[in-house]
Formats: sequence, C-alpha cells, structure tokens
Amino acid sequence: MNKSVAYVLRGFTKLDTVQRQEFISEINKFLEGETSPAVLKKSIMDSVVGSTRMTLGPPPTGCPCCGK
Repeated sequence: MNKSVAYVLRGFTKLDTVQRQEFISEINKFLEGETSPAVLKKSIMDSVVGSTRMTLGPPPTGCPCCGK
C-alpha cells in the first residue's frame, strides 16, 4: 500500500460514524466534480485555521492521523 494512502486510511479509521459519513460525502463531491481541488483546499484550510499552532517538538500524544 502506498504510504500516502495508508496515512489517509489511518486517519479515516480514527473518525466516528458521523465524521466518516461527512468525509465520504466530501470525497464523493470531489470525485463527481462538484468541488474543485482549489475549493476543497480552501475549505480544509478554513476549517483548521485557529486549530493549529506552532510546536517545537513532537506532540506528547502523537499525531492522530499518522501516529508519529
């Protein structure tokens, strides 16, 4: 399995049922051409603004998506 695919699948498995349905819905919109890559990227960035912060080392609990 490709490392990028494994990275995304690991994050997907951490989602609850409602979050998984939302993720699948957004992926389907993207695949069907309802959402362009630029709009999707902006939406993702808008969603995480303010929830990110600068860190000077690895988090004590590890990344929830990749486990590092």
